[in-house]
Amino acid sequence: MADALGVTCDALLRDETPQTVQVQMTGNNSFTIDWASLYPILTRYQSEMDCGRYAKVFRQMIQETADTYGYSLEDAMLALKDLFTQTYMDMIKK
Repeated sequence: MADALGVTCDALLRDETPQTVQVQMTGNNSFTIDWASLYPILTRYQSEMDCGRYAKVFRQMIQETADTYGYSLEDAMLALKDLFTQTYMDMIKK
């Protein structure tokens, strides 16, 4: 059931009220989401990690992908984001 819903078994079994996220409408039928209310790490990681180091690696990966495959920077980032997510999903299955 967890796989079908795209959640962890812990999320299904916990006796907690689900957290909600704030969604605010902006102009042009757009919206913003307060992801930090769901994932508190987003409010603190920048003070805990060497973000510059990772940003440099990510920049190189995005640029290399764009150059190698003729992608726009946006398409290269999206492809790498998808690959990063797939890799994470493979890691948590083990």
